[in-house]
Amino acid sequence: MTAVKKVLIVDDDEDLTWGIAKNLVKKNNSFEVQCVNSGDKALNLMKKKRYDLVVSDIRMPGRNGLQLILDIRKKYPKTKIIIMTGYGSQEIQEEADKRGSFFYIEKPFEIGYLKQLIYEALNVYVSAFNGYLYSSGIRELVEFNCNSKRNSSLMVSKDKELGKIYFKNGEIVHAECGDLIGERALFNILKWGKGTFEIIPNVFTIKRTIIRDWKTILHQCI
Repeated sequence: MTAVKKVLIVDDDEDLTWGIAKNLVKKNNSFEVQCVNSGDKALNLMKKKRYDLVVSDIRMPGRNGLQLILDIRKKYPKTKIIIMTGYGSQEIQEEADKRGSFFYIEKPFEIGYLKQLIYEALNVYVSAFNGYLYSSGIRELVEFNCNSKRNSSLMVSKDKELGKIYFKNGEIVHAECGDLIGERALFNILKWGKGTFEIIPNVFTIKRTIIRDWKTILHQCI
C-alpha cells in the first residue's frame, strides 16, 4: 500500500489554495492536503504534524515565503519546498534556490503543471504528463527538467508547430522544430512562450546536437 503524502499549501489567496488542494486530491487518495494563509500558521501546524512537502507563496502576512524556507530547512530538513510567486525575478529565484527550495514557479501558472512539480518532489511516478503553458511556461518546464536531472523528452505544440526537446541527466542534448535542430530549434521553441506540452519520462535520443550547458543557453535567451 502506498504511503499517503502530506502536503501543506501556504498562500493568502484562499481561492488558489482551494484550487490546488482540490486538483491534487481529485481521483487520487495518495495525498493529504491542508491549507493555511500565512507562514506563521504553517509553522504552527508543522509543530503538530510532519509534512512531506510545503508549497508556499512568498508575499504573505507575517513570515514570508523566503523566511519560511529557512525555518523549515532548520527545523524540518526532510520536508521539501516549492515556492510560488506573482512577483518573480531572477534575484528572488536565486535566493529561493540558495535557501533550499525544490523548485520555483511564477504565477499565473497552470495548476496541472504545479501538480507535476509536486509529483516530482514526492517521487510519485506518472507515465506521462501534459497540459497548457502560459507566458514564460516553456522556459520554466525546461528548467524543471534540467534541475531534476531528468532523462526525458518535452513535446511542445503551438498552433500547427511542434517542438521537441530532449534531456539526458538534466542536460539539454537535442532539440527539433520543423527544419531546425540543435540550439536554433531550442531558441525558436523558447520564443513561443506558451502552448500545450507533454513530458515523457525516460525517453531520450542518442543524438547530441547541443553541447553547451543548459544554464549558459538559457541565460542567452533572457
